[in-house]
Amino acid sequence: MYSLFKHAGTLSVFKIRYCNGAFETCARYELASKGRTVPLRLMPNGHTLKAPE
Repeated sequence: MYSLFKHAGTLSVFKIRYCNGAFETCARYELASKGRTVPLRLMPNGHTLKAPE
C-alpha cells in the first residue's frame, strides 16, 4: 500500500493513526493476523484505493 502514495504527508497520517496508534482497528492488520492475504490497495480504514488512470 505504501508504494501507492505519492505524498508523504498522506502516508504519515495513516502511519500515525494505525501503525503508531490503534493498530488493532486496522483492516490490513486484521487480515494479516488471521493469516489471510492483504490486498495491495486495501487501506487501513477498510476502503480500497482506486486503480490509477
